[in-house]
This record gives sequence, structure tokens and C-alpha cells, in this order.
Amino acid sequence: MSPEFPSDAILPEVLTCYLNLRPVRLQTQRFVRGMSAHLYPRDFATLPTPLLPADLQVKVQEKAALAMVTRRQSQILLDTATSAVDISIRDGEDAALGFLGRNGDAILNSAGLTSRL
Repeated sequence: MSPEFPSDAILPEVLTCYLNLRPVRLQTQRFVRGMSAHLYPRDFATLPTPLLPADLQVKVQEKAALAMVTRRQSQILLDTATSAVDISIRDGEDAALGFLGRNGDAILNSAGLTSRL
């Protein structure tokens, strides 16, 4: 963290997003010592860390939370599609459609999505 502001002045999600930016990751690679990468407080003090206004930080926090939910939903839907394709290859298209028909609502609910019309 830059010494100009206290460590609680930036939300964890904002800091995570910032540290995952490619230019910042490249800059932190120079802190690698030996076989492992450890970031120490003195390392953070050398990073130019922007202090965003609180309302913008909250927006980033909300978007990060939404991204996590969306990633989870996407993974559930991808797993379901993969299963349906496997069933289709093994047992035929009708069996795969039956799998989706029998399990569709439960799959959508587990992903936090609304049921089909």
C-alpha cells in the first residue's frame, strides 16, 4: 500500500482487481526472491496504488461480486452442456434432450437462474 493512505482506505476487491492488472503483475514480478514470490509491505509501498473515491470502489466491489456469481453460473451451465453432449454421443440426441428436460429446472435453480418459460 502506498504510504500516503491507510490500508483500510481501499476495499479488498479493488486491491485484488488492481493487483491482477497485467502491468501491475509485471511490476510485482521484480519482487520475486529465490524460488518463491512473496510480497512484503515494503514492496507494496513501492507500487503506485491509486486511491479511488469510495463510490467508485463500491461499484468495483459490486462488479467483482457479480463476476463471481456469473462465473459460477457459467461453470454450472458448461458442466451441464458437457454432460448433455456426452449423453448425446453415448445414448443419442433424444436421451440428451430427456436429460435436459428432466433436470433443466434444477440445473437453472442451482445456477441461481430463473426457470424456463
